[in-house]
Amino acid sequence: MRHSFGQVATESFLLYSLIGVTAIGGLTLLGNDLSNAHEDTANQITNAKGLYKLLDVKDKSTTATNPDTSSETTPSSTGNVQIVTANGTTINLEGYSPLFSESIETTGANGTTLSLYSSLMNIAQELESAGEVDATQANLLRDLANQGHRLAEIEGLIETAAQQASSVFDYNSVDIPFDGQTYKTFELEALLGWSANGSATPENIASNSLNATGASPETATFIALYESVLASGALDDPAVMDIVTGLSGEIAYLTELTEHASALVGREEKPLSEFNSTMVSETTHYDSELICNEGDGAEDTGVSCP
Repeated sequence: MRHSFGQVATESFLLYSLIGVTAIGGLTLLGNDLSNAHEDTANQITNAKGLYKLLDVKDKSTTATNPDTSSETTPSSTGNVQIVTANGTTINLEGYSPLFSESIETTGANGTTLSLYSSLMNIAQELESAGEVDATQANLLRDLANQGHRLAEIEGLIETAAQQASSVFDYNSVDIPFDGQTYKTFELEALLGWSANGSATPENIASNSLNATGASPETATFIALYESVLASGALDDPAVMDIVTGLSGEIAYLTELTEHASALVGREEKPLSEFNSTMVSETTHYDSELICNEGDGAEDTGVSCP
């Protein structure tokens, strides 16, 4: 069940009125600075009793796993995706995980998005170095990737709040600094996904996760940047089109999963402990959209999957 930003804001206001602001000893989340890279970072969170360490937010795109090998169509989770353009340029994505749900379960939306960001940055560099795109097109690709990085930062702040809150009340009342402002979790989640669209759910977003209709501000910005990349001609090669569209769709879909899980937790429809598993449970709706669905890849477009 979904809820809108207005619904959550109203419920939170009533909650504060009943309990009072004096009950909000709570947590004050210190925003983590992810602007330099997707390397291991450690955030901190402040409450009335002092500082304590958050769970490290890591890019585990090369984490080794043990996928089921009983079926020939089961993709490996860390296999190499190869892109070969019509001009013969070869790009390898060594960290891409075809097992979307496993990546989310292991690293959360934050870690998974950081891995996808890294892939987009790599593609931009490789294409520019090979002369497949010009500097303007490459910079548009980097802008797209950087907005993905920003989305990962927001996802990380929300996920950390869920990990550290001792109750739903704490989760809803925590102050989270981001980009020079302070947000409650329900306000931060409203920047992601399609939260303003009451009919939007992971199920119906999965079929077209790059449709900006009803998208929340940060997700809408990401989709607009994808459209700019598309209009620039940077995706004219079928292989590049396939991979960049696939990576972008996954990043956008992860914002919906984060918003959806946060909404359910904030309304006490899911316990805090099931934040990640709630996201994982919704990935079944996105299976057909994955770049390496069932390990088959799309060799006819120049994309080869493990």
